[in-house]
Amino acid sequence: MPIERRKNRALRVLSIKSWSPDAAVAVPLRQHETALLWLIRFGIVAVLLTPLVVTPSTLYPFVVGKALYSRTIIEVVVALWALLVVSKPQFLPPRSWLLGLLAIGVAWSFVAACLGVSLQRSLWSDFQRMTGWIDAVHWLAFVVVVVSIFRDVAGIRSLLNLQLGVGLLVAVFAALMALSRSLDLPLPLPEREVRRIGGLLGNANFLGAYCIVNAFIALGFLAQSFGGGAKRESGRAHSNTAQPAGIRLALRVFWTLVALTSLWAMATSGSFGAYAGLGVGSFVLALAYAWQARTVAARRFATVGVGVVLVAGLLGAGTMVRFIVTLPTDEASMGNYRAYREDTPAGSYVSNAQRLSAVQRIEAIETGLEAALERPLWGWGPENFIVIWGRYVDKRAADLEIHDSAHNKIVEEAATKGLLGLALYVALWVFVFVAVARNLRRGNGETAHRDDDVFLVFAAAALAASFAQSLTLFDSATTTLQQMLLFALVVHLRGPSRPVEPKRQTLWLRLPIALGCVALVAAGLATNRSILGSATATLRIGEPGRPAAQLERAIDLFEPLAGEPRLLLIRNLANKWQALRVSDSAEAKRLLRVAEREGERALAAEPENWLLHHVLAHLYETVSKTEPEYATLATYHRRRGTEMAPLVSHRS
Repeated sequence: MPIERRKNRALRVLSIKSWSPDAAVAVPLRQHETALLWLIRFGIVAVLLTPLVVTPSTLYPFVVGKALYSRTIIEVVVALWALLVVSKPQFLPPRSWLLGLLAIGVAWSFVAACLGVSLQRSLWSDFQRMTGWIDAVHWLAFVVVVVSIFRDVAGIRSLLNLQLGVGLLVAVFAALMALSRSLDLPLPLPEREVRRIGGLLGNANFLGAYCIVNAFIALGFLAQSFGGGAKRESGRAHSNTAQPAGIRLALRVFWTLVALTSLWAMATSGSFGAYAGLGVGSFVLALAYAWQARTVAARRFATVGVGVVLVAGLLGAGTMVRFIVTLPTDEASMGNYRAYREDTPAGSYVSNAQRLSAVQRIEAIETGLEAALERPLWGWGPENFIVIWGRYVDKRAADLEIHDSAHNKIVEEAATKGLLGLALYVALWVFVFVAVARNLRRGNGETAHRDDDVFLVFAAAALAASFAQSLTLFDSATTTLQQMLLFALVVHLRGPSRPVEPKRQTLWLRLPIALGCVALVAAGLATNRSILGSATATLRIGEPGRPAAQLERAIDLFEPLAGEPRLLLIRNLANKWQALRVSDSAEAKRLLRVAEREGERALAAEPENWLLHHVLAHLYETVSKTEPEYATLATYHRRRGTEMAPLVSHRS
């Protein structure tokens, strides 16, 4: 009896009663099916640890490690899920417009990739981003498995709680990094920028985006925990205060810590997008309470909150516009910005740098809109924004940091996937907010009120914050993970999905599916291992020895992501050509042949990439000083690069 009582208490603490092996199944699971189910659940929980993954041994350690870790776990989980579905079709995903829109969006992305300027880049992106169509397929598979295994809101809430535990670690680490500057704490992963914190996410904007969503979710759980009403579900009332007082207190302390540390970490990130998300989320929160409140006093209080947030938002927007309009754009200011980005350790030109960064973001949006008008049907292909930037960038931003993203999801979708891609993305978010609003409306009133509506109001605010931040940012593994969990919550708002009637499966069907799952896992693991090896080899060019050999190895290990190793190989050869030509003429000529071959392959994969032409032009101009026959090639590539990016200066 004590053991059973402790088991039930643990289930209540984590809100995982729906984790029972026989939940949402018409027929009890057999032993091997139960084992598969728990392995899948542990795999899903393992994906939640993605924000903690950092790989210092690879290029872009905050990006590559997270992407490869999440992809590997998702591939294994999907294979195990497919085996479970063959035996128990009750674990097929529920019918959902949201899942359908996600799937259609991913399918159209592939069409846009095939019709774009570089299929390879659209599929795989690059080491710096690790997004692309392949990554989108993985996250689509992840949300499908999540809603298939956790078949009600309670199950998704348990995952959100576990995700908050990871978020607490991320926020605490960021706070410690902020304190380490004054307390001189011996923490790893030093920050690249002086006044902003990126923490375990590496990018201050990602940290701000991740933490503000966690803050809203934690506040939602905290607010719901104080709801004393009864929750009506399946005709029975369940007390919201059924948990022991000590457990309730511990959970409230946990949610409070998550909210406070997340807000602190968001502040240390200095992310404009995070503050925009905070404002939009707060506005949606107040608006939902003004609509949802059951008393006149509560509605009036929430209405005042709507007005306060709206006025604060307008004042903030006006301040930002004035901040940008007063930007000095003379050459000295541009030089100050470049010095801040490249050399200045103390942030002497922080204010000017922030203004110029804002100008670049606006410029990226403008170039994206121009590109969308030129190719309105299918766009330029996902992940090909660098081509757009070169073609349409204005002169005031052309000589600054190169943008390979619009930093605005709406503009990015329109420019890279065309009008249909934009329509699908907008339809997805419209459906999400309509589904939440309908659910809140059904729960309104004294007879139908559910305490879950309190949490759902905050979940709507988290969704609004996530969407708002997507208008100032691009995708990452951490932000996409949060969005998929919130989307899974929306899928189950209409209630637990009806179990699929069991069907007898024959051996001839099970065997090929099992073999296919094994092949999927094997191919995924082999691919991820090759990518990891390539990223590791690329980083090792700074170690003593032969950097060219490391770069050649990085290219051979995984050619679809060989763009950066190729650029580094060509640049290094250009910089060291004169000395290498004197010290080892044979090796210099060998490397030149390698650079020529890899340059041709790079242009075959990305024929519209103007940066490749500039880098090759710089190499051949350097080589032509000792090998005059390369002068023609230098002229050709310089001309092609200028045609594709007329205003972008040569900075190879």
